[in-house]
Order: sequence, then C-alpha cells, then structure tokens
Amino acid sequence: MDIQKTNQYFENIKLVDENGNETWSARDLMGKLGYDRWENFLNVIKKAENACLNSGIDTTGHFRDVTKELIGANGAPFTQESID
Repeated sequence: MDIQKTNQYFENIKLVDENGNETWSARDLMGKLGYDRWENFLNVIKKAENACLNSGIDTTGHFRDVTKELIGANGAPFTQESID
C-alpha cells in the first residue's frame, strides 16, 4: 500500500465545516475500506458506535447522521443517508 496515495485519498474526500472541523463521509470511505454495499458498512459503523458507547465515549461528535440531496443520472432528485 502506498501511504502517500492513501493520505491523498483521505485529503481529497475530507469535509471541513465552517469552524474548521474535519470530517469524512462514511459513504465516501466505504469503498476504500472494501465495502460495496452501504448496508454492510452501516452495520460496521453501528458496531463501532456501540463499542464507543460501551467504553463511555460520547459519540455525539463522532457519528453524525446526515441526509444529502442528490441528482440521479436521469435528472431526478433523491436523498441519500450517510454518516459523517
């Protein structure tokens, strides 16, 4: 694995909010982590979230549910759920 390419990938998909906080969309990460289906990756995210909760870690700022408005190939709008 080329660490520079991997770092560049994460930099390219990084989201920065108005306060300078860096986040990544789970949907953007899933392919790089070897997941083809959102449902499968969502199960892994929920396990990670539960592990944090069981360790006493507040997940509020770490797992944020988001809904994005997108335009499909046919031009029709649709919504897509993700986690940032």
